[in-house]
Amino acid sequence: MQKPTNHPEGSYKIAIHSHSRLVSRMSGGEWKETRTLDTAGLPEGRIFYTSQAIDAAKKVHPSNYAGAILHVDGRNVFQLDSQGVVKHDKALFQKEPVAGQFYELEYRRGIGSVKGQITQEQAEKQQQSKSRSM
Repeated sequence: MQKPTNHPEGSYKIAIHSHSRLVSRMSGGEWKETRTLDTAGLPEGRIFYTSQAIDAAKKVHPSNYAGAILHVDGRNVFQLDSQGVVKHDKALFQKEPVAGQFYELEYRRGIGSVKGQITQEQAEKQQQSKSRSM
């Protein structure tokens, strides 16, 4: 008998350690490793779950997100932001983003747009100013 899980079928777990990024998918109530990739500069020693991502499009108030791309699947882009993992619709991007690259996205009334690719320093500066205004 499978033990219950908090992660829905089809969600992803991204574990970054030992100079690798292990991508696993929830299937049949258990995590099944799908790929092993390089870390793409993402923070080592961390585990991220796409099922726990904030859905940026559901926020009514204007919001900006700046950070590295964690994972891209068939429909969504998952980004690391000062608030945690944020989910964006993949259709917002003109070309598929690459894990480890930094982007800034903006939402107004639930409609998102990619402001552009940015540097790590620009992302950190935006995250610091966001955390000071909270």
